[in-house]
Parts: sequence; C-alpha cells; structure tokens
Amino acid sequence: MDIPFIKMHSSGNDYILLDCTRLQKRRDELFSYSFISPASARRFGVGSDGIIAVMSSDYADAEIRAFLSDGREEILNINALMCTSKFLYEGKNLSKDFITVQTKAGVKKITPFGNGKIMSSCEVEAGKADFVPFSMSRLKKEGRIRFDNCLLDFYCVSLGDLYGTVFCEDVSCANTKKIGTALSRKISVSSSVDTVLVQDTGIGSIKMRFIKSGCGEILSCAAGACCGIAACVKKKICKKDVYIPVETTGGIFHIRCDGEYNLSVIGECEKVYDGIYEWNI
Repeated sequence: MDIPFIKMHSSGNDYILLDCTRLQKRRDELFSYSFISPASARRFGVGSDGIIAVMSSDYADAEIRAFLSDGREEILNINALMCTSKFLYEGKNLSKDFITVQTKAGVKKITPFGNGKIMSSCEVEAGKADFVPFSMSRLKKEGRIRFDNCLLDFYCVSLGDLYGTVFCEDVSCANTKKIGTALSRKISVSSSVDTVLVQDTGIGSIKMRFIKSGCGEILSCAAGACCGIAACVKKKICKKDVYIPVETTGGIFHIRCDGEYNLSVIGECEKVYDGIYEWNI
C-alpha cells in the first residue's frame, strides 16, 4: 500500500505528516504500532520522531493526532502543531491571521508568521501548565533527586502529557538516561513521564535537553520546553510575561509564561520533502 507523506521538522523534532483527508481507506491502521514503528525507523524506514495525522474538524481548521515513534499517542505535541500549521498555511492555502487546530488537549490557536505564501515560524497558545495533574493527585510533584552525589531540584508539570523538569548545572554533559531513571523512581508514578533537563545560563536564556520515555533523547520538544519555563517561573529563575529564549539541540524557542502559568511559544518549522512510503501489509 503506497502512503503519500510529507517529511517536516520543527527545530529538529521531525515527523511524517499524513494528510488523512485523502487517506480515508484503512486510516485507523495508520495509527497502529505496526505502521508507526517501521515508518519511523531511522535506518529502515522514512525516519522520524513520530507521525502527525491531519484530519478534518467540525470545530477548527483541522484536527491532528500525534504519535511518537514507539506508538504512544501524545495529548499535546506543540512541534506537531507548528508543522501542521505550515502544512495548512502553504499546502492548503490557509493564510489567515490565525489558524485553529483541534487536539486531544482542546482547540489550539496558532498565529503564523509569513508572507501569505510561505510560513517561516509561528506562535502557539499552549495552554495552562498544571503542577498538580488532576488525574495524578498522589504524584510527588516536586522535590530533589540524588544523582552523582548531587541533589537536583525537580518539578512535575503537565500540559496534558506529564514532564519531569530537572535542574542541572550543565545540561550538555548530563547523563540523560540515568537522570530520567532516577526521576521516574522518585516520583513514583506508573504512567510514562518525559524528562526535561533545565540549565539557567545566567545571561537571560535557558538551555534544555529532552528525553521521551520509550524513545530516548530528541533534539527539541516545545511542550517540554514550555513546562520547563513554567518551572523556571515557579522557581523564580525567569520573569513572568517575558519571552525567554530556550536553547535546545535542534533550535531555539521563545516562550512566555504569565502569572497564572499560561504559556505561549514561538518556534520555526520546515518542510523537508514529499514522499511515498511503500507499506507492506
């Protein structure tokens, strides 16, 4: 079965975007691990951090479902929203002042920055960060973990999906796998927790690295970066209502958090190429 797709990325977080308005036949099978895993494989498939399925919506300009390369569906994937907005703006000629996209976390508003034909970047209204996720009332939501004879502060923050934000002196040399394991043991929650390593540079910007549970380290994660900035505001490292540059391995986000922990993020996105994936089912 030939599956047309668009390869896209947002600050190095790359996706296989499927226009499911044209893939009605056997569409649900495309949301299965049996498709997502081989298509996302770096050496044997297209290669991606995950799949974006774009569908029609009765409530917004489009609806998306976003899946990680291990098949796990995310509630809110902001990088996927940025890529989808570029697809709608350029591929569907939706050059409006703002674009709305329905997600598992509700309808999100995206402001595209472009010239009417090409969109270079956009701003996503991410929503309100929650330090006490309702469904996880017994979660140990903040504290310290011991690692290499050091005590590292952490906060658990949710934008739909749960992120453990851990503050490090230098994220570039941190052992991401061991820190992620130590965090998961500390907070004692059975569901998957993604890890965000946060470093205050001392010069007005924040550095971060991201580990997706079940997938490993990725180059960027806008939702994780938003949760990291919410934790920085709570910890009084960053000011409220100011756009903070967040340096990631894949690029830079600019994130604003207000006093109620409502977040918005500006980021870039690019189309890489169009392709056909030959799915042997």
